[in-house]
Amino acid sequence: MKLYFYGGSFDPPHLGHKQIINYFSKKSDKLLVVPTHTSPLKSIAPAKYSDRVKMLELMLGKNISGNISIVDYELQSKTPYTVDLVKLLKLRFPLSEINMIIGCDQFNNIKKWKNYDYIIENIKISVVSRPNFKLKSDFCIDNYIEEISIDISSSFIRKNITSLDMITHKMDQNVMNYIISNKLYL
Repeated sequence: MKLYFYGGSFDPPHLGHKQIINYFSKKSDKLLVVPTHTSPLKSIAPAKYSDRVKMLELMLGKNISGNISIVDYELQSKTPYTVDLVKLLKLRFPLSEINMIIGCDQFNNIKKWKNYDYIIENIKISVVSRPNFKLKSDFCIDNYIEEISIDISSSFIRKNITSLDMITHKMDQNVMNYIISNKLYL
């Protein structure tokens, strides 16, 4: 079985995330979307975990019932580290090919991750290109996906949340409605 996982803050989830999830769902038997409770390398606290999960559910809609699942790994494990998720996935899916989906910007910082060498040695890595980021790595990666090159970031959306004309085309309408009705990022 080909298992992919895609972790992140998803704060908020946007159409770039959706495009990545749709792309990899076609390549996988199982795709796990793993929203983080906290990120060890980010100083800004994200929106409430329950809000980010709800926005992912709204954005993905009926796709969740297929081979896509949203997984609350950190609540079960009490650790925010990808290396621990990799170890858990290897235990739960010992016969699967495990693949991590990561943006180029994050992959360029992978040496800052806890036990990054274990991650690189034990799973396959698919790096998604990002505009204005060049892949800088000493490591061999399994896939570099250039057909997805999205110029959308959650931080841009959060900073411009009151300028709807700047962000509406970057967001799923259901997510946008949720943000407005729950007064998130204001």
